[in-house]
Amino acid sequence: MISRKLTVFSTLILTILISFGYLHFRVQSETLQSNLKLHGSACKENSVTDIQGHLFQQDINALIKNCIVTGYQDGTFRPNNQINRAELAKIVMGAFFSLEELQSAIDYFREQGSAYAGLPDVPLNQWYSPYIALGILEEIIKGYLGEYIIVNGVKDHPFKPGNPVTFGEAFKILLSAKIAVTDSDTREIVENELFYTANDSTSYLSIPLDDWTRPYLLAGMSENLTHMFPDVFVEFRHTPITRAQFAHLAVNVMSY
Repeated sequence: MISRKLTVFSTLILTILISFGYLHFRVQSETLQSNLKLHGSACKENSVTDIQGHLFQQDINALIKNCIVTGYQDGTFRPNNQINRAELAKIVMGAFFSLEELQSAIDYFREQGSAYAGLPDVPLNQWYSPYIALGILEEIIKGYLGEYIIVNGVKDHPFKPGNPVTFGEAFKILLSAKIAVTDSDTREIVENELFYTANDSTSYLSIPLDDWTRPYLLAGMSENLTHMFPDVFVEFRHTPITRAQFAHLAVNVMSY
């Protein structure tokens, strides 16, 4: 059991370090693609024109071939562009959950008589609504807890679907989705580790105790990877992640 816990968190933290170039090794794309635990069959070849030679080309292609991401209509992927919160919800929820589950989430809110997918700035008629709706029901996605908006007399936290995704948000949502669909033994290990690190007031004080990213980052650092975790990395947790960086992070977490 302890060995399994070490493997879970070592893999996740190695993913982070690789994404920002701190480790110089690449996992072969064939292995990643063969291990992707995703719904649906492989897509037909849908190449994009602007990732040739990119550090994360293999990861982007793996997601495209598994119908998780697509390029733009002009045939580009724009790997250095930021990814927004609506796109994040679609990629993560579409990868880990089935079309039936997505439709059931929308049906649930309609049956409640709501015109919104759980949050007041996510109308049910938007392309991203099923993904956010299911994310809310599965407790994977939340609105901005420190903010409120009022729509049609309802006061709630906004989701802000067009906002750029930070690295901390991307990692937290990917990890939460992985926890939601994993077996109960592994889920218990991860949740216990997150609870422990959330209440650890002695480790890595450069991450403030009230920073919501703290338990997710410390969960991996507690597995003896601290020497591979430069202080400067902590600064990245609230900065936007690019589409290519997210593709690499997503492939590694999804294929574990």
